[in-house]
Amino acid sequence: MGLIYMEQIRGYPYMTIGKLADEFHCSVRTVGRRILGIQEEIKKGRYSPYSILEGDGHPLINTYVFMDYQKYQKPLKDRNARKYVPEFNPQELAKICGYCQREVMIEEDKP
Repeated sequence: MGLIYMEQIRGYPYMTIGKLADEFHCSVRTVGRRILGIQEEIKKGRYSPYSILEGDGHPLINTYVFMDYQKYQKPLKDRNARKYVPEFNPQELAKICGYCQREVMIEEDKP
């Protein structure tokens, strides 16, 4: 009989503009432009209204939304190419980034 346990890796679900700029090696101005694009996509329904949390002058941006928009920003702006952009799937991003919960089974050695 083996041992089963839950492994959970945590990350930052929301980041400030400065933290995103540091993490993704871009300027604060670039992050600001991405946020404007994300806000447009929120209006169009691609992202949830909770993708950007406004509060006390420092907005917090969902990391997975930022990553998705960073990848698909150009085709999302083109109405013909937009048709071929896959649906936003935060679970897939979480799996790739390692921020998820999974069962791990340790097999018992047989004598």
